[in-house]
Amino acid sequence: MFTSVRKNASGAGRRISHYVWMMCIGALVFSITLFVCAQFDRQQTQMHGLSVRENTAEIGSQIAKSIQDEISKRLVTAQALVAFKNAEPAFSNEGFLKFANQIKNDDASILSLQFAPDGIVKYVTDPERNAAAIGHNLLADPKRSKDAYDAIKNNDFMIIGPVDLVQGGVGLIARKPIFDVSEQNQKQFWGFAIIVIDFTAVTSLFPVHGAEETTRTKGQNFYALRQLSDGKPHRVLWGESEIFQMDPHLEEIELATGTWQLATIPSAGWPSAWPGALNFRIASIAIAAMLTAFSLFLLRQPAQLRQAVAVATADLRRTEDSLREAHRVAKIGALTLCPDTADIGLSVEARVLLGVRGDIEHLEMEEFAQLVHTQDREHVHEILKQAINSSKDAEIVFRITKSDGSDAVIKLRAQERGDFYDDGQILSATLQDITEETRKEEQLRRAQKMEAIGKLTGGVAHDFNNLLAIIQGNSELLEEKLDHDLDLLDEIQKATRRGASLTQRLLAYSRQQPLVAKQTDLTLLVRGMEHIISRTIGENIDVILELPSDLRHVKVDSGQIEDAILNLALNARDAMPSGGQLRIECENIYLENQDFVQEQELIEGRYVVISISDNGVGMDPATIERAVEPFFTTKGVGQGSGLGLSMVSGLAQQSGGMITIDSQTSVGTTVRMYLPQFVGVEQPLSGPEPKVDFPSGNGETILIVEDNDVILHMLKRMLKKLNYTVVEAQTVQAARRLLDVRSDIDLVLTDVVLPGGQSGLDLVASIENRPWRPEIVIMSGNPNVSGGTDEGVIEKHSFLKKPFSQYDLADIVHRKLKHANASKSIAKQISFLAS
Repeated sequence: MFTSVRKNASGAGRRISHYVWMMCIGALVFSITLFVCAQFDRQQTQMHGLSVRENTAEIGSQIAKSIQDEISKRLVTAQALVAFKNAEPAFSNEGFLKFANQIKNDDASILSLQFAPDGIVKYVTDPERNAAAIGHNLLADPKRSKDAYDAIKNNDFMIIGPVDLVQGGVGLIARKPIFDVSEQNQKQFWGFAIIVIDFTAVTSLFPVHGAEETTRTKGQNFYALRQLSDGKPHRVLWGESEIFQMDPHLEEIELATGTWQLATIPSAGWPSAWPGALNFRIASIAIAAMLTAFSLFLLRQPAQLRQAVAVATADLRRTEDSLREAHRVAKIGALTLCPDTADIGLSVEARVLLGVRGDIEHLEMEEFAQLVHTQDREHVHEILKQAINSSKDAEIVFRITKSDGSDAVIKLRAQERGDFYDDGQILSATLQDITEETRKEEQLRRAQKMEAIGKLTGGVAHDFNNLLAIIQGNSELLEEKLDHDLDLLDEIQKATRRGASLTQRLLAYSRQQPLVAKQTDLTLLVRGMEHIISRTIGENIDVILELPSDLRHVKVDSGQIEDAILNLALNARDAMPSGGQLRIECENIYLENQDFVQEQELIEGRYVVISISDNGVGMDPATIERAVEPFFTTKGVGQGSGLGLSMVSGLAQQSGGMITIDSQTSVGTTVRMYLPQFVGVEQPLSGPEPKVDFPSGNGETILIVEDNDVILHMLKRMLKKLNYTVVEAQTVQAARRLLDVRSDIDLVLTDVVLPGGQSGLDLVASIENRPWRPEIVIMSGNPNVSGGTDEGVIEKHSFLKKPFSQYDLADIVHRKLKHANASKSIAKQISFLAS
């Protein structure tokens, strides 16, 4: 019996001890919760107080700056009076009144303007109202004479006030000393320029909410204004002096003759608590009570179970977070495919990739198929059905269209998971967004194709340009000898120029030749093309130009841009066989959409857009996607090369821009070409200067280095006709031998590609090392010379690009020899002076 009593007592003791321990823990939780809430309350109070002080300081700073600006603006009027006096030393009272009244009419806060010669007020506006001021001697005024003499000594403003004015009201009086300069350049005191400023121009700067507000209680703050002297308070100018004793925010206002100080405090005083303090404190007690009750509840659960559950939950959460983060970074989502129900379960990342709402966790097979691009839908649907029905692994790449209209490329991998759901086996699948990888692969493919085209184009450019040079040069020589059928020669020369232009366009497209970029006014360029476009596309198509007056200039190769616009106009014509409307528009834009800029690999900034629109047959999405591919065309055989849009795209990219294509079948097409705006000062542009007669020579000797016999013979005839002596060589070695034995050679005209293992650039390098150097002109039809690795050599000398005209040859040779003769003349003068 006694043992039972002891056991009961022992059990009761343990229960009492457990309850005491629980109560202590509960009290501790309650206390800690209240302490944390109190710290938060204290922090919020401090933050609120700092916020109120910052707002008050900002308002006070703005008002102080406004006061300073208002007074400084009025002081400019005194400077204007000084300037008036200096401009008209012998002014009359009528002249003064006319000038001063103009100033008063412009600024109602200026009550009076005055002149005080020798310190005695003599000229005043409104003489009747200011009669008391006339004759007042500022230098003899016992109250102001010291300030007046200090102002004269320092040649600075003297500001008095605010004071009660004889004409009523309160004002500030600003006086500026005026000095004359004597014939001995000595400054002599003439008098004062005086302005009287309405003080309400200052007090009106304080925010006012209602007429019942007092002079010191304006809006949500109290304000007071006082004057400082030697950094110490001197006198209160406005408001109540008690405000300066209430820990206000102080702002100093620096004026020409001293410092004012503005005091600002909230009308309700500095806050002692934040707005939600009372509700928060009540809520804190409630939260503390709930946490205490919850902690007591937890203490009654087995500690080991709680710990195991907590550890397992934390591990699971970390695993899920890591897996979710990995899926997010890799753009991978998970699917579950049920064969019986054709139900598709979506993970969070899968919903993001597919662009569906976040609350949609399952999709029917048909619903999933609607997300797939129309061209891929049937194939994807068939593959997924086979995978579900056969429970076999599957992999497919397809495109989807998200709810926002954007497209993405998705790779789906499905495999049998081995689980069972409603008596059916489940397939698990992953989705991965490979849009960026696909885009980069496509860019690489296009770059490789462009490289191949570039090598092909650059390889034939030299020989083709040589042929064009022969045709153009000999046709010009033949033109001088014929007096009939000149129109046929003209057609030959036009065809040659078109061939050269075509070569340049092909080289620019393949980026084998640099663009001749210069400041270009697109308004002049497009308007200048209006006639040729209208003639080219036919009378059944209306051409409409929309060019804004403020269109910015661009830095482009104007000839290439003309070709691009004409090319796009011809495409538009072919799209409107029955006629229609061609619209050419230009506008200034600023590209700042990061996704758009990065996708097109552009630099964010200002561009000019040229839009060429038609209302023709239009293009479907598949055609648009391939429109800029080289050699792709929808036209019949012999009707198009497939290079038009690709050339325009290449030109835009080489110019630092791009093109976009918007089209809809049976509606029309708009091609927009984005070109960077010209950076710098835009200069007025005009057309090319007319060519003058061919400049001829004075018997100078020119060495031609050219291996093509036909071109060599043509050059000899041209230069001899221009009164030059010509010697020739077909290799670098032969040219060097001539230069070694002949010192009368004035200029070397050399091709770049020469036989014998050495090029014309090797010849140029050897000439540069000679003590005696003739002038050098380099000619070539090879695009890599003027824009490639030898660009530095070309820049030192003159470059003549094949094909060229007689005028081009005569002009460049004449300019080089003229420069050489001028240099020789200067050298002779220096030698003569030295002797």
